[in-house]
Amino acid sequence: MKRFYADVTITHAPEAPGFHILLDGKPIRTPLRHVLQPLRATLADAIAAEWQAQDTKILPDTMPMTQMQTMLQDRCATERDVWQTEILAFLETDLLCYLTDDMPEIAANQANIWTPLRTWFADWLNIAPLVVTTGLGVDALPVPTITKLQVQLSASTPEILMVWRYVAGLTGSCVLGAALAHGVRDANAVFAAAQLEEMALSKKAHEDVYGQEPYQEKMQGVLRRELHSCIAFLTV
Repeated sequence: MKRFYADVTITHAPEAPGFHILLDGKPIRTPLRHVLQPLRATLADAIAAEWQAQDTKILPDTMPMTQMQTMLQDRCATERDVWQTEILAFLETDLLCYLTDDMPEIAANQANIWTPLRTWFADWLNIAPLVVTTGLGVDALPVPTITKLQVQLSASTPEILMVWRYVAGLTGSCVLGAALAHGVRDANAVFAAAQLEEMALSKKAHEDVYGQEPYQEKMQGVLRRELHSCIAFLTV
């Protein structure tokens, strides 16, 4: 889409908390026709900066704050229960609970990086330690774990819940989603945990010398960017 506006300004929302970003005096609207309305002035500034930075063409991939605010407004009200159910499902098959038993270097990294995360999560929810396995089976979650996680999810703000669900989907881990959304791990730490096995295999293949496969390099770049965008959305 070509850039169709000259001026980007910010104004207080007239009848509700938050701010409107105006393009030539007209408020930005989401695909579902909601007026884009971030609640924090700093987030409104970041969204306005994304629109101001567009050149002759509007490139949505360069506007992560706009995309996340749009997702929050268009989907959270109608999909909150779905997001909570999906986060629970990610815990049933959480990446951090599936360990290797035939690659000592990866197993050691899993112990050093994943174990503290699982311990934090169990302590945070006051639940029994998460069950780990070296097989492919899926064990049902204990009822107390489900109950306490549901309570925590229900108490989460829309912003926290959205980021938790999004990061869980990116990484295959409810635990990593919770750690990033609640500020326990930063984007780089979550990336390292999520890509632990891939990075070890990359090192073994000497990709640090010869370079990664282009597809893998692209996918890891996308993951890094999305994780950093999630942090920025919550903290800007």
